[in-house]
Amino acid sequence: MIDRKNALQAAIFYLTAQQPFYGAMLQELTIKFTGSIPTAGITFNKKANQFEMYINPTFFMELKPEERVAVFHHEILHFTNQHLFRVPFLSDNTSNEEKKLFNIAGDMAINQYILDLPKEAVNVKDWKLDNGNAFPTYQNMEYYHELIKEEKKKQKENGNTQGNVNDLLDKYKEFDVHDWDSLDEETKKKMLEEAKKVVKRTIEKTSYSHSNVPGSIKDLLTELESLSAGLNYKAILRAVIKRTVSAADREGTWKKPNKRYGAYSPGTKVGNLPQLHIYADTSGSISTTELNGFLKIISEFLKVGARDCMLGLWHTELYYKEKYKLRSVLDPEVVQSGGTTLTQVLQDIVKCKPDLSIILTDGYYDGEAIKPTTEMLWIISDGGNKDHPMKHIGKTILLEGLK
Repeated sequence: MIDRKNALQAAIFYLTAQQPFYGAMLQELTIKFTGSIPTAGITFNKKANQFEMYINPTFFMELKPEERVAVFHHEILHFTNQHLFRVPFLSDNTSNEEKKLFNIAGDMAINQYILDLPKEAVNVKDWKLDNGNAFPTYQNMEYYHELIKEEKKKQKENGNTQGNVNDLLDKYKEFDVHDWDSLDEETKKKMLEEAKKVVKRTIEKTSYSHSNVPGSIKDLLTELESLSAGLNYKAILRAVIKRTVSAADREGTWKKPNKRYGAYSPGTKVGNLPQLHIYADTSGSISTTELNGFLKIISEFLKVGARDCMLGLWHTELYYKEKYKLRSVLDPEVVQSGGTTLTQVLQDIVKCKPDLSIILTDGYYDGEAIKPTTEMLWIISDGGNKDHPMKHIGKTILLEGLK
């Protein structure tokens, strides 16, 4: 009897043979067997920053070989049809009932394109309107979601005359499970960036084997870019600063009597403030006006933690570094222009080890061998290079998204 590892490998092999692009994309995901879900599901693991597919081993091994392939095809179509990226962006307060309706609607939309699905999978042909007519075919998730809601209400009011929506909803057990909880802005950004990487790696892989890339994948990349552009980058920046530059801790001291117990117990004093260092590129592409606009934004976020930070200005050298206080304005006479070299900035970060380093730059600089290990945030100026050489270190946010 075939074991689950071989059954898994066989299903991936046959999906790749039948649908090369989807098979290649499946291989970009982390697949795990778990008894924590009844069937299967694909979700974004926020801690590991990766998309994962979970499979109940009992459910999987009870399927026929062709049904296992169909389940994998089903999960990948949830990804490529953008279902995983739409629901978390609709509302922060989506009810469990709404999530179930979205799951049914998503299944209804994609299952029409899949052969050999298990009998418990959603089949649009089973669903009837209030007048007895069949549900329309080949529509998207949002269409079916609204249709189910309308028919659910209509058929309940009309005593469920000829339709069957309410009966099916009562009997329906979710075929697969997705983590559609509300996400904070930073997690949404990570999820979208990882999704784009998965798609691009799959395109690169399949291009070598001369297989055809589905036209819908271009739509997927466009949708991911659109969602990324709509993120609340101020919330992302605020979360990063709040996490790394939170309110100062207090530490014990015998030099200050405890207010309650006097000299027999140590008092407290303000501990070391978390260090925030800002390094602004003044090589010529960033104007003093843009720099002061950026510092105004930073001042708003400093309210969540320390009230001052260190400000450094650089081009080929780190030629200026002073304490920057909340709502300060930089004197234009201080600013110099020149080439663009990050070496001294990175050396300073390694030496000082700030809790968070924010680098404002246009992103056009040479890659550096120095790799700081402390948290870093890159703010790319208007028209700058968001694909800068060190984007893999820390996080990158576009300045235009903060305005």
